[in-house]
Amino acid sequence: MAKMWAFLHARISTFALVDASGSMNNRFPGTTVSRIDLVRGLVNQAYSVASSGARSGVWFFRADDDGTPRIDRATGLATNGTVVGPGTQAQAVSTAMQTATISGGTPLYQAVREAYGYAQAHYDPSMLNQIVLLSDGANQDSTSKDTLNGLIDYLEKARDPERPVRIVAIGYGTGADMKALGAITKATGGKAAQVKAPADLVDAVNLALFSL
Repeated sequence: MAKMWAFLHARISTFALVDASGSMNNRFPGTTVSRIDLVRGLVNQAYSVASSGARSGVWFFRADDDGTPRIDRATGLATNGTVVGPGTQAQAVSTAMQTATISGGTPLYQAVREAYGYAQAHYDPSMLNQIVLLSDGANQDSTSKDTLNGLIDYLEKARDPERPVRIVAIGYGTGADMKALGAITKATGGKAAQVKAPADLVDAVNLALFSL
Protein backbone atom coordinates (compact mmCIF):
# COMPACT_ATOMS: atom_id res chain seq x y z
CA MET A 1 0.00 0.00 0.00
CA ALA A 2 2.85 2.38 0.85
CA LYS A 3 4.45 1.85 -2.58
CA MET A 4 1.14 2.40 -4.36
CA TRP A 5 0.55 5.61 -2.38
CA ALA A 6 4.06 6.91 -3.13
CA PHE A 7 3.56 6.38 -6.88
CA LEU A 8 0.04 7.81 -7.06
CA HIS A 9 0.43 10.62 -4.55
CA ALA A 10 3.02 12.45 -6.64
CA ARG A 11 0.22 13.85 -8.80
CA ILE A 12 -2.59 14.15 -6.26
CA SER A 13 -4.01 16.93 -4.12
CA THR A 14 -5.35 15.13 -1.05
CA PHE A 15 -7.56 17.03 1.37
CA ALA A 16 -8.30 14.89 4.44
CA LEU A 17 -11.59 15.47 6.25
CA VAL A 18 -11.43 13.59 9.54
CA ASP A 19 -14.23 12.73 11.96
CA ALA A 20 -13.06 13.83 15.42
CA SER A 21 -16.26 12.89 17.26
CA GLY A 22 -16.14 10.90 20.48
CA SER A 23 -17.25 7.71 18.77
CA MET A 24 -13.92 7.61 16.93
CA ASN A 25 -12.40 6.60 20.27
CA ASN A 26 -14.41 3.36 20.19
CA ARG A 27 -12.29 0.25 19.81
CA PHE A 28 -12.73 -2.39 17.17
CA PRO A 29 -14.28 -5.52 18.75
CA GLY A 30 -11.73 -7.89 20.25
CA THR A 31 -8.84 -5.41 19.89
CA THR A 32 -7.21 -2.52 21.72
CA VAL A 33 -7.23 -0.46 18.51
CA SER A 34 -9.62 2.49 18.27
CA ARG A 35 -10.99 3.95 15.07
CA ILE A 36 -8.91 7.10 15.47
CA ASP A 37 -5.81 4.97 16.13
CA LEU A 38 -6.28 3.36 12.73
CA VAL A 39 -6.78 6.73 11.05
CA ARG A 40 -3.63 8.12 12.64
CA GLY A 41 -1.64 5.06 11.64
CA LEU A 42 -2.84 5.37 8.04
CA VAL A 43 -1.88 9.03 7.86
CA ASN A 44 1.56 8.43 9.38
CA GLN A 45 2.26 5.66 6.89
CA ALA A 46 1.03 7.71 3.96
CA TYR A 47 3.12 10.77 4.76
CA SER A 48 6.25 8.75 5.40
CA VAL A 49 6.37 8.06 1.64
CA ALA A 50 4.41 11.00 0.19
CA SER A 51 5.92 13.14 -2.55
CA SER A 52 7.13 16.59 -1.46
CA GLY A 53 5.52 17.96 -4.62
CA ALA A 54 2.04 16.65 -3.87
CA ARG A 55 -0.56 18.76 -2.06
CA SER A 56 -2.12 17.96 1.30
CA GLY A 57 -4.31 19.47 3.97
CA VAL A 58 -6.51 18.35 6.85
CA TRP A 59 -9.67 19.48 8.61
CA PHE A 60 -11.44 17.87 11.56
CA PHE A 61 -15.10 17.95 12.48
CA ARG A 62 -16.93 17.36 15.75
CA ALA A 63 -19.69 18.94 17.84
CA ASP A 64 -19.59 20.44 21.33
CA ASP A 65 -21.62 18.91 24.15
CA ASP A 66 -24.48 21.29 23.31
CA GLY A 67 -24.40 20.15 19.68
CA THR A 68 -22.65 23.21 18.23
CA PRO A 69 -20.71 22.09 15.12
CA ARG A 70 -16.94 22.60 15.20
CA ILE A 71 -15.03 22.47 11.91
CA ASP A 72 -11.35 22.66 12.80
CA ARG A 73 -9.46 23.94 9.76
CA ALA A 74 -6.16 22.61 11.03
CA THR A 75 -4.23 23.24 7.80
CA GLY A 76 -5.02 24.58 4.38
CA LEU A 77 -3.98 22.88 1.14
CA ALA A 78 -0.30 23.27 0.27
CA THR A 79 2.47 21.22 -1.30
CA ASN A 80 4.02 18.81 1.17
CA GLY A 81 7.44 20.38 0.92
CA THR A 82 6.22 23.90 1.72
CA VAL A 83 7.83 25.29 4.87
CA VAL A 84 5.15 25.80 7.52
CA GLY A 85 6.41 27.10 10.85
CA PRO A 86 9.21 24.85 12.14
CA GLY A 87 8.64 22.11 9.56
CA THR A 88 6.91 21.22 6.30
CA GLN A 89 3.28 20.98 5.28
CA ALA A 90 3.43 17.17 5.45
CA GLN A 91 4.75 17.36 9.01
CA ALA A 92 2.05 19.87 9.93
CA VAL A 93 -0.67 17.51 8.68
CA SER A 94 0.81 14.57 10.60
CA THR A 95 1.16 16.63 13.78
CA ALA A 96 -2.43 17.86 13.51
CA MET A 97 -3.58 14.24 13.24
CA GLN A 98 -1.76 13.25 16.41
CA THR A 99 -2.96 16.20 18.48
CA ALA A 100 -6.58 16.60 17.34
CA THR A 101 -9.24 16.70 20.07
CA ILE A 102 -11.58 13.71 19.82
CA SER A 103 -14.96 14.34 21.48
CA GLY A 104 -18.60 15.21 20.98
CA GLY A 105 -20.96 14.60 18.08
CA THR A 106 -20.72 14.35 14.32
CA PRO A 107 -21.70 17.27 12.03
CA LEU A 108 -20.82 15.15 8.99
CA TYR A 109 -22.99 16.82 6.38
CA GLN A 110 -21.99 20.38 7.26
CA ALA A 111 -18.32 19.39 7.28
CA VAL A 112 -18.53 17.79 3.84
CA ARG A 113 -20.31 20.80 2.38
CA GLU A 114 -17.74 23.27 3.73
CA ALA A 115 -14.79 21.08 2.73
CA TYR A 116 -16.08 20.62 -0.81
CA GLY A 117 -16.48 24.37 -1.27
CA TYR A 118 -12.94 24.93 0.01
CA ALA A 119 -11.44 22.22 -2.22
CA GLN A 120 -13.15 23.63 -5.31
CA ALA A 121 -11.99 27.16 -4.50
CA HIS A 122 -8.41 25.87 -4.20
CA TYR A 123 -8.52 23.55 -7.20
CA ASP A 124 -5.16 22.72 -8.81
CA PRO A 125 -5.55 21.84 -12.52
CA SER A 126 -2.18 20.07 -12.60
CA MET A 127 -3.32 17.42 -10.11
CA LEU A 128 -6.09 14.97 -9.38
CA ASN A 129 -8.05 16.79 -6.68
CA GLN A 130 -9.78 14.73 -4.01
CA ILE A 131 -11.21 14.85 -0.52
CA VAL A 132 -10.55 11.79 1.62
CA LEU A 133 -13.34 11.51 4.18
CA LEU A 134 -12.46 9.36 7.21
CA SER A 135 -15.43 8.83 9.50
CA ASP A 136 -17.61 6.42 11.42
CA GLY A 137 -20.21 7.75 9.04
CA ALA A 138 -23.18 8.77 11.16
CA ASN A 139 -24.40 12.39 11.17
CA GLN A 140 -25.66 12.94 14.73
CA ASP A 141 -25.55 15.02 17.91
CA SER A 142 -25.30 18.30 16.04
CA THR A 143 -27.42 21.44 15.79
CA SER A 144 -26.42 21.74 12.14
CA LYS A 145 -29.44 21.98 9.85
CA ASP A 146 -27.71 20.20 6.97
CA THR A 147 -29.44 17.05 5.74
CA LEU A 148 -28.24 14.24 3.51
CA ASN A 149 -30.66 15.16 0.73
CA GLY A 150 -29.63 18.79 0.97
CA LEU A 151 -25.96 17.87 0.84
CA ILE A 152 -26.36 15.61 -2.18
CA ASP A 153 -28.31 18.33 -3.97
CA TYR A 154 -25.52 20.81 -3.18
CA LEU A 155 -22.77 18.45 -4.39
CA GLU A 156 -24.57 17.62 -7.63
CA LYS A 157 -25.12 21.30 -8.42
CA ALA A 158 -21.61 22.34 -7.37
CA ARG A 159 -19.88 19.57 -9.32
CA ASP A 160 -17.90 21.24 -12.11
CA PRO A 161 -16.31 19.24 -14.96
CA GLU A 162 -13.79 22.07 -15.32
CA ARG A 163 -12.78 21.71 -11.64
CA PRO A 164 -13.47 18.07 -10.73
CA VAL A 165 -13.08 17.27 -7.04
CA ARG A 166 -14.03 13.76 -6.05
CA ILE A 167 -14.79 12.58 -2.54
CA VAL A 168 -13.63 9.14 -1.43
CA ALA A 169 -14.66 7.82 1.96
CA ILE A 170 -13.62 5.15 4.42
CA GLY A 171 -16.20 4.27 7.05
CA TYR A 172 -14.81 2.96 10.32
CA GLY A 173 -16.68 0.37 12.38
CA THR A 174 -19.80 -1.70 11.89
CA GLY A 175 -21.97 1.30 12.75
CA ALA A 176 -20.69 3.41 9.87
CA ASP A 177 -23.51 4.84 7.77
CA MET A 178 -22.30 3.43 4.47
CA LYS A 179 -25.54 4.40 2.74
CA ALA A 180 -24.81 8.07 3.47
CA LEU A 181 -21.11 7.78 2.64
CA GLY A 182 -21.94 5.96 -0.58
CA ALA A 183 -24.38 8.66 -1.64
CA ILE A 184 -21.88 11.43 -0.84
CA THR A 185 -19.07 9.85 -2.80
CA LYS A 186 -21.26 8.85 -5.75
CA ALA A 187 -22.39 12.47 -6.16
CA THR A 188 -18.77 13.46 -6.90
CA GLY A 189 -17.58 10.40 -8.82
CA GLY A 190 -15.78 8.80 -5.86
CA LYS A 191 -16.16 5.57 -3.91
CA ALA A 192 -16.72 4.48 -0.32
CA ALA A 193 -15.35 1.47 1.53
CA GLN A 194 -15.85 0.11 5.04
CA VAL A 195 -13.36 -1.01 7.68
CA LYS A 196 -15.09 -3.37 10.11
CA ALA A 197 -11.78 -4.61 11.57
CA PRO A 198 -8.16 -3.41 11.35
CA ALA A 199 -7.40 -6.19 8.87
CA ASP A 200 -9.84 -4.61 6.40
CA LEU A 201 -7.86 -1.38 6.08
CA VAL A 202 -5.60 -2.23 3.13
CA ASP A 203 -8.48 -3.50 0.97
CA ALA A 204 -10.61 -0.49 1.89
CA VAL A 205 -7.87 1.98 0.97
CA ASN A 206 -7.17 0.18 -2.29
CA LEU A 207 -10.85 0.29 -3.23
CA ALA A 208 -11.55 3.89 -2.23
CA LEU A 209 -8.31 5.63 -3.20
CA PHE A 210 -6.73 3.59 -5.96
CA SER A 211 -9.71 2.56 -8.10
CA LEU A 212 -9.52 5.66 -10.31
